[in-house]
Amino acid sequence: MKKVLKLVLLLLLIHTFIDVNTFELDDLFNTVTKDSLAYDLLKDRNVIKVNAGDSADVVMNVKNQGDTGMSIKFASQNNAEFVATTADVYAAADSATVLGTDFTGAIKEVDAVAGNVYVYRTRRGTGDWQIGLLKIVAVNKGTVENTSIKFEYKK
Repeated sequence: MKKVLKLVLLLLLIHTFIDVNTFELDDLFNTVTKDSLAYDLLKDRNVIKVNAGDSADVVMNVKNQGDTGMSIKFASQNNAEFVATTADVYAAADSATVLGTDFTGAIKEVDAVAGNVYVYRTRRGTGDWQIGLLKIVAVNKGTVENTSIKFEYKK
């Protein structure tokens, strides 16, 4: 019985994204150079947006819309692509379901709304695609200087 349970658990783990990380993008990562922050989903690290090359998978774009307030979006600067999905897909984190995602018409920029969930894929050059799930945890709409987006992702 123990062997069967271990096998079932192993099969579940094989088909589940178990690596969960968080990151935050803000508009003033480096207060000296005023460079904004980007994130590299392959290497799980912050990068400077203007120097990142194809390592900037997720960037934040902020515009002051005057009377209507701030427009906060997240975008792919290079290779990353995003497809909207559901909270149920994110919670289940079933790799078979996620790997079957159709990226035809994938979005490159989208309004940042807390609770929204996306399947993402990214790669470097012509390398293999890495696929995972991305969730917007929180959006802080302050002035341009204190605006941020907090993400959680599974891969």
